[in-house]
Amino acid sequence: MKKTLIILRHGKSDWDAPYGGDADRPLAPRGVRAARGAGSFLAERKIEADRIVASPALRARDTAGFVAEAAGWTSSIEIDARLYEHSLGDLGEVISETSKHCRCLVLVGHLPWVAALTSTMVGGGAFHFSTAAMSAMTLRTATWSRAEPASCDLRWFIPAAIHTP
Repeated sequence: MKKTLIILRHGKSDWDAPYGGDADRPLAPRGVRAARGAGSFLAERKIEADRIVASPALRARDTAGFVAEAAGWTSSIEIDARLYEHSLGDLGEVISETSKHCRCLVLVGHLPWVAALTSTMVGGGAFHFSTAAMSAMTLRTATWSRAEPASCDLRWFIPAAIHTP
């Protein structure tokens, strides 16, 4: 069974909205539209997420929610601090902890790790993740626990402009 890893950067945040710390910054209306557009893009391709993990930052949590709703996904959204205060090793742990029964894992978070993780997993390359951009990779291994650097094939990389209405 092929394993798909999707990495999604949160939608555009609203810097003018009242918020406390960085983790409390909400999505801008453009970010909401982009997240819904990403979900529609995934639904049109009949991509079903078995596990969705988001950063605890409000903009990432909300992006994950709008994507899941627009894609018609029923999986609950897990919140994991390793997707906010992170290292590539932490992100690798999130991936390797995924059940072998999961066919599609979606990670929703921030720069710089969304670009760094995509590059690491496919064995190199520079990826410019604007807000709501996403990548999809196919693992060359049978289980998530064996996912490691350069163990994926890039299926696609989509800038937000393609899926944003």
